[in-house]
Amino acid sequence: MTIFRMASRLTNEKKADQCLNVEALEERMMLSTVEIFAAGATGQENLDLFIDGQLQQTFFSVGGDASIGQFRRLTFETDQPLTPGSIGVGFSNDKFDASTGLDRNLFVDRIVVDGVSVEAEDPSTFSTGIYRDGLTGPGFLETDVLNINGVLTFADPASIGGGGGSGDRIEFDAFGTTGEEFVDIFVNGESVAFFGLDTPGVTQTFSFTSDDSNISIEDVRLEFVNDLFDESRGIDRNVQIFEFRVIDGETGAVESARTTDANVLNTGIFVDGIGITEGFGAGGFLATNGFVEISDTVGGGASSIVSDSDFQITEGSFSFDPAIGPDDQIASSTTGNEIQVVGSNGVPLSSFAGDGSVDLDDLLSLPSGFELNVTDLEFFDDGSLLVTGFTEEIGAGVLFGQGPATPVIAKLSPDGTLDGSFTQQGFLQGTFLQLPDNGSPVLSVIDSSGRIIVFGANNDNPDPFGDPLNFIVARLNPDGTPDPTFGNSGNVFVQGSSFPDVGGPFASGTPLGVDVLDNGDITFAFSFPGFAGSAQTLVVSRLSASGDIDRGFGSNGFFVRTLGTDPGAPLFQQTPSGGAAIAFTSDADVTTLLLLDSAGDQFAETPLVIASEILLDGAASTPFTSLSDLAVDQAGNIVVTTFRTPGGFTSLPNVIQRVLPSGEVDTGFGVDGSAILGFTGATDIIFDSEDRLVVVGADRTRFDFV
Repeated sequence: MTIFRMASRLTNEKKADQCLNVEALEERMMLSTVEIFAAGATGQENLDLFIDGQLQQTFFSVGGDASIGQFRRLTFETDQPLTPGSIGVGFSNDKFDASTGLDRNLFVDRIVVDGVSVEAEDPSTFSTGIYRDGLTGPGFLETDVLNINGVLTFADPASIGGGGGSGDRIEFDAFGTTGEEFVDIFVNGESVAFFGLDTPGVTQTFSFTSDDSNISIEDVRLEFVNDLFDESRGIDRNVQIFEFRVIDGETGAVESARTTDANVLNTGIFVDGIGITEGFGAGGFLATNGFVEISDTVGGGASSIVSDSDFQITEGSFSFDPAIGPDDQIASSTTGNEIQVVGSNGVPLSSFAGDGSVDLDDLLSLPSGFELNVTDLEFFDDGSLLVTGFTEEIGAGVLFGQGPATPVIAKLSPDGTLDGSFTQQGFLQGTFLQLPDNGSPVLSVIDSSGRIIVFGANNDNPDPFGDPLNFIVARLNPDGTPDPTFGNSGNVFVQGSSFPDVGGPFASGTPLGVDVLDNGDITFAFSFPGFAGSAQTLVVSRLSASGDIDRGFGSNGFFVRTLGTDPGAPLFQQTPSGGAAIAFTSDADVTTLLLLDSAGDQFAETPLVIASEILLDGAASTPFTSLSDLAVDQAGNIVVTTFRTPGGFTSLPNVIQRVLPSGEVDTGFGVDGSAILGFTGATDIIFDSEDRLVVVGADRTRFDFV
């Protein structure tokens, strides 16, 4: 309960009441008093007083004159015990009007809590409201001014100096949606600091150094304390917390937890149809007052995948198409067409373009108005990199998968430059696939002789009921010239009319993958959707090393299977035995794995029911899942990743599942074959030479990383 002091007047006529008045005075002596010495630059500034992150009182139109040291004394009393470390002073009505010269700023000289004074300019005071040379950002800024809406938080005298105490440091990464949100840090149930998330939508790192040197990550709770939804003002305060850490003050050792970890509880989730609820491993989006913390009772059931502590996480824009090269180098590409190469430890390779990345658009000097879509990456044995994709006119649009779009294939030397030995200019465009208007992803693989197999589809037919769809498999020599020993001058055309048991014709299709066996035989897969929600069809086929269709594979050279009406393309990988693994989403919304043997015959169909349910509103719930990727290790074990969402604002961490070469779920993996993967968006996965899983993808609630 908060108590405001009211003056009491004793009169000689009521001496009999003096005992009661003395008792009341003794009670007041037990109150905590907060004094704030502040001044406004214009006299229009409003000052908010927070205690443990909760707004207690707003002082309107703060006067005074900071230039001559004239500060108003603002007082507040409460019956709760206080220290300076529990106090926050906020500025909430910043305004700058160049036309009138109006510039509101709030100056805070010091606070005094029960006689204990802390200066705003002390190194221990944390500010989120500074503007210097066009820059804003939180920090221990040693300033008494709040130039923009923000908060000053203070340290207790025992921890003053160096921006906090001398014990362990607590950090967290977060942002607020409006810039008005406050997050309180609790350690073992006691509030130790709170912060204003003042820059809407911008992730910042907030830090507090404690006196305590024995803090564990399990002791920490991060709580959103000032939720507000006001439709009339367009205000909806929400907080996104990504990760929190405890850094040992003596050793520098770091304990960390991501809010997508299976043992992290979020009590402020909003789910469509349910409302505010709580969940484990559900990410750190707090739509209402609530907290995130590690909990001993894991609601998700599935264990988390532990990442390699020796691997450096590389952040960038959305990354995909990982490839493994010599010494387990990892290459990936981004939506900005930047090719990144890192070593097996995740550190960018300085030998590749100096900093581990090149801009492919610049390297290929694309004409104005065109953009490149990278669809595949492959390493040569010498560390050179094959980049496959297609260019298309920006904003041209696609109808039934048609162009204008042109296949492109480039070879980069190990130093990141174009390899001049490859067609003398380092890249090919268009004619190598004889598909001048190819509108589908172009995929590639390199055989043991260094020859390049490229797979694409002819989607240049605007009439969905016209000629059958064509797919092309081409083989190039290592120097980029067509291999005349393969098919027809280096190309094999697969006509849609040749697919058995297919009710075509079709105008568009999706190449799913291409791979090559040790003997040079080529396995490839594609799918094409039916119209108006009809079933999707999968086709897997095999060519001999000379380019002839292997009629002993499947049914007369083809395995054909109707998968269901899910619009998402299935996933394909060749297995070490020469068979194939295909993952798709069934009409029952269950991820399903098909396994083919080396002869192209199906021998297993395995539904992958996700064991990692989440706790919503006190009950277990299975969210909607979407396929991410499929990978096969050297022993033939198959892993599938899916990303999940229960609706609303929440994105959930991906699930990874493992199936044995026999087609049986590997119940020894995670919990009943499922485990948590620390991403909340689509991922691409691949195994390295030591069967370590490399994951490349996007965290939808934060940023992207390798």
